[in-house]
Amino acid sequence: MAAALLSLFAPAAQAVGEPMNQSAPEVTRSGLELSTTDGSWVGQTMPFSYEWLRCTDAALESCTPIAGQTRPAYTITRADLGRRIRSRVTASNEAGSAQSPSMPTGVVEERLFPAPPKPKLLTPRPVVVIAGSRRGKFTFVKELSVRGPAGALVRVRCFGKRCPARRLSTSIGSRRRLRLRRAQGTYLAGAVLEIRVIDRDGERIGKFTRVRFRGRSQVPVRTDSCLKPGAKRPSACP
Repeated sequence: MAAALLSLFAPAAQAVGEPMNQSAPEVTRSGLELSTTDGSWVGQTMPFSYEWLRCTDAALESCTPIAGQTRPAYTITRADLGRRIRSRVTASNEAGSAQSPSMPTGVVEERLFPAPPKPKLLTPRPVVVIAGSRRGKFTFVKELSVRGPAGALVRVRCFGKRCPARRLSTSIGSRRRLRLRRAQGTYLAGAVLEIRVIDRDGERIGKFTRVRFRGRSQVPVRTDSCLKPGAKRPSACP
């Protein structure tokens, strides 16, 4: 009987609700790295989860989640240019979960990204040597050689009706001099010879030499320029 009376006066168990946010998360930036706080919550018992949102303006409705970004830190990329970034933190307990977004960052601008380092010149600078004689519409190339750093790639192409070698690809040896004997010979007026000297690792600025052979005992026209890493066309040397 006593136990029954005690049960009548026992306090009822209080229902536990979802977590409640008291202050929103805050995002800070260091360079290109963003970090978010969790904010302040009541009733949170489980680990927080995180999202990063990319926004077209300051309104939350303009934001979309950035795929795969579920850590409390995010690195800004060029995909974020012209956008704002904000975090969204989810707090959970046994009753459910609730979310709170941070205020958006300022617009991501180009100036945030460090300028890429300028490529250095291939050293020692390659030297293309072409020597020979002319007779009417023919030019006789007796020497075609390249001096440059060991291991550099040398690629030769010839365009025209008469070329000793249409294509040639080789590399400079340990003596830092390469004789291109296959490309030596007789060139007909109108033929064009191109010589590329390229860094094998693709990190340094190479050399480009173009020779256009002419007739009537005219001197061939030669131009020397540079090839930036990965470029197909030559450009002025820095």
